[in-house]
Amino acid sequence: MLSENSLFEYVSTRDPQKRVHSYYEVLLAGIAKDGGLYVPRALPRINPKEFFPKEILSYQQIALKILRLFLPPTLSDTELEMMVNDAYATFDHEEISPLIQLDESKYVMELFHGPTLAFKDFAMQFLAQLMQHAISEYNKDTVILGATSGDTGAAAIEAFKDKERIKVVILFPQGRVSKIQQYQMTATGGKNIYPIAIKGTFDDCQDIVKSLLREGPFTDSMHLCGVNSINWFRIITQIVYYFYAYNKLRRPLNFSVPTGNFGNILAGYYAMKVGLPIEKLIIATNENDILVRTRQCGEYKVKQVKATQSPSMDIQVSSNFERLLYELSQGRAEDVDTYMQDLRQKGAYTLNESNLQKYKDSFEAIKITEQKSSETIRNVWSKYGYMLDPHTAIAYSAAQHATETGELILSLATAHPCKFPHCIKKVTGHTPSSPSRIKKLSEQSEEYEVMLPEKEGIKKYIRERIS
Repeated sequence: MLSENSLFEYVSTRDPQKRVHSYYEVLLAGIAKDGGLYVPRALPRINPKEFFPKEILSYQQIALKILRLFLPPTLSDTELEMMVNDAYATFDHEEISPLIQLDESKYVMELFHGPTLAFKDFAMQFLAQLMQHAISEYNKDTVILGATSGDTGAAAIEAFKDKERIKVVILFPQGRVSKIQQYQMTATGGKNIYPIAIKGTFDDCQDIVKSLLREGPFTDSMHLCGVNSINWFRIITQIVYYFYAYNKLRRPLNFSVPTGNFGNILAGYYAMKVGLPIEKLIIATNENDILVRTRQCGEYKVKQVKATQSPSMDIQVSSNFERLLYELSQGRAEDVDTYMQDLRQKGAYTLNESNLQKYKDSFEAIKITEQKSSETIRNVWSKYGYMLDPHTAIAYSAAQHATETGELILSLATAHPCKFPHCIKKVTGHTPSSPSRIKKLSEQSEEYEVMLPEKEGIKKYIRERIS
């Protein structure tokens, strides 16, 4: 039987025998030295009837209850409350993640009211609070290293900009993010910010980051820390808004989630495992449909990344899928390690029959074409006067396909439509309004490097520019 301390012990998806007892270590490493992803040795469990009081709680109150389940008592209630309040004070909607009802059974949960207008702010703003506390405890400077398909980089830069003892290196694929997404990384004026445009895809950026974080001597000497959703503490923070939705509606829910790197929908999966009444989790992908193909036939096979109007989902290697593999395999790290070796060596792996069935039982998966995404944006605007960004449109369209009449379903709105103005105007004839902070970005000068997707070149850059 697992003890309560097991909730605050962490293992790698590739070696559960080596346990880490310090959440600081997991937080500041981001990835295990063996290349695996950290997961808790055990998950907390709740009874929804006992967990939720009769009154509707605020987002901050839900966050405190959920994060307290995952963070050890060495972080006091007072410290945690201050971090939560400071993190979400940056959001411009009092409900933080408001639910917008479009018809009797369909809602959109808006996750774009943070400072960079994307759902990544939920995790990154809290992660910045948590890391500052850890850095203070460890008394050492830190270099944050991240890869982005669009929104993660902007959220990390905004969260850590001008923070003492922290420098931020973000890799993004050149020409594969929206102009506003690029401005949010390159025109901030932050003295501790180092954006790098990589001549390649997001998968190239992500591969470099994961590889560097595995290099013990280099990682230790530079005090590198990963903030992509490979960092476990990104995931636990995203679990919160699934609970907040149930807190508001108080009935079993279905969620349709625009999915690229698998972190956002994985948070919903963990919420379900903790005890939240979720009936259906829908993986909604664009034409980069590796997660849909895997569910259909069991083969996870990498193909060429296709550039789409939903760039944050233009991904073939979904890093957080490794955590799901660990869960499907019931903690058999040797299975996960075999899958990952096959992926590196052959560009593909095949789920065994048992794991494939569990994947099918846990998720639905639907691909939405570019044409269908545009039609959804146009139709929702015409019918409801509500504007969807291209990523949210994929979730909403998938929800139409996956649910029956009367089923209550929430589509996660992961970005403000103003981040994709040309796409929205082309489809609806209307340009989405932009907050003043977005308008000011285009007036600032950009500062960034352009580099090849070569790990050694990035290492040299970090050593020379940041050490």
